[in-house]
Amino acid sequence: MKTPAENFQSMAASAEKFESTFGHLSEAQLNWKINPETWSIAQVLEHLIITKASFFQQLDDLSKSKYKKPFWSFLGGFLSNLVLSAVKNDRKKVKAPPLWSNVQSKLPAMIIRMYRQNMSEFLKLSQAAAHKIKPEETYLVSPALFLITYRFDYGMEILAVHEERHFKQALAVMNHSGFPKA
Repeated sequence: MKTPAENFQSMAASAEKFESTFGHLSEAQLNWKINPETWSIAQVLEHLIITKASFFQQLDDLSKSKYKKPFWSFLGGFLSNLVLSAVKNDRKKVKAPPLWSNVQSKLPAMIIRMYRQNMSEFLKLSQAAAHKIKPEETYLVSPALFLITYRFDYGMEILAVHEERHFKQALAVMNHSGFPKA
């Protein structure tokens, strides 16, 4: 289990990897899909933006000491491990909940910059929250499935692993034999 600070570093590194690996691609390349059932690189980025943005209000509340522990958080220990294990399993495809999978079919090339700005805001809010709380005693409520709670420290690791998982997904799109060269 990594500390929140280690996960913040991991997420910042993921943002740099996304930018250095995909930042030079054209809009057409960013929106290219292996097949209609898969996401393009741009859609992966939008999914990551939507996912992190869904936590902004909770993180802001935590940083302002407005936290109210969910009464069902006693399930959080079990669910924290379950969600983390599911996200870490690269071999098993996990369908994103509707809140996090509402991605557009065509996105502008500036999606890379939007992703970077979103990551900066997420890290700013997360770090501010981490300084105000005890990460192992504070629970996040899943914005997608409100009955699911996970400890803050697990939540940050889940999101860091999630970023890496989707980096690999986007890289697979770019490395596909049918990927447009220009």
